[in-house]
Amino acid sequence: MQDATDALRNSTMIATAASAAGLARFFATNDRIYLEAAKEGQHLITKAIETLRMVVAISQDYVREDHPSGSDAAAPKASTTYD
Repeated sequence: MQDATDALRNSTMIATAASAAGLARFFATNDRIYLEAAKEGQHLITKAIETLRMVVAISQDYVREDHPSGSDAAAPKASTTYD
């Protein structure tokens, strides 16, 4: 989960920078080609969010199926030894 969250954050930062650069160049040159950078930046953010949602869903399924809360498997074992 942490890696997926970091990847989303990093992708968002890169995409935002690309979008800002594209918009700045568009305003400076009035060349519509630079608007594509802004669109691609937004597309990258959308894909990163979709990927994070998928990782979260898979993680939730794993926790529910393999480590259900309240089961004996999830409960810590009581120690009978003393250190």
